[in-house]
Amino acid sequence: MRNIMILIVVLSVFSTPIFAKAVDVAPRISDREIIESLATLKQGQADLTRSIDKRFDSVNQRITDFQTTMLALAGGMFALIISMFGYIAWDRRTYMRPIKERMDRYETILHKELDITNDAGSVLTRLVKALKELAKTDQRVAEVLRSFSLL
Repeated sequence: MRNIMILIVVLSVFSTPIFAKAVDVAPRISDREIIESLATLKQGQADLTRSIDKRFDSVNQRITDFQTTMLALAGGMFALIISMFGYIAWDRRTYMRPIKERMDRYETILHKELDITNDAGSVLTRLVKALKELAKTDQRVAEVLRSFSLL
């Protein structure tokens, strides 16, 4: 055990100069070189900051362009929807106009031919009453009215 201890001490004493030679001494940097290096680093930092700012500006511009495009598309869609509603209303009005005119014509004919507004009833009602009165005295008229289920 004692031999091992002596061997370790001897090796450590002889190996110290070897480790000392392995480290290379750096040359001394002057203050001027340090300031120049810092100036170069600051310039690089400023260039990098400008580059990043340009990138952000570019991205902001693209986002603004995209928003403008989306606004234009939304406005176009809104205009199409409004014009579609206008077309539907116009089409409905032009479709209903002939029908309304026809219904007004039929109503006029109905009032004129059937005389619905008469207090005694329409022309058909009065005609049936007249035939029923005639059927009381005429047997042939009574048979015809019975055959049509009017008596």
